[in-house]
Amino acid sequence: MIPLSTVCYASKDDVIDALGPLLIGLEGKSYAIDMKRRNNDIFPRDEAIQAIALCVPKRSYRVDLDKPDSTICVHIFKSLAGISVVPGFYDLFDLNLSKIKKNDGNPRSASSSS
Repeated sequence: MIPLSTVCYASKDDVIDALGPLLIGLEGKSYAIDMKRRNNDIFPRDEAIQAIALCVPKRSYRVDLDKPDSTICVHIFKSLAGISVVPGFYDLFDLNLSKIKKNDGNPRSASSSS
């Protein structure tokens, strides 16, 4: 399952432009960027991650790669990019249905505290 709030052409500039309105959906105080590329070796992954990080207000949010409050998901499929901001993305097992089923649908935070 892949969350998509918006879709645009797979270029760094288009992704940054499309991301702007979605940043309103950032919840909490920390974030991570989850970028996946499928059938596209041209998209500048590292450059795009740095550019996305520059768009996030530094005073309000900090990077947390272990337990972020929200995750900016960017998925590149050939010439298209799907973008979303997902609160609790890693607690939801990266929205991987087989991982969710293995854990009986329990979020990671609940399973790690018992």
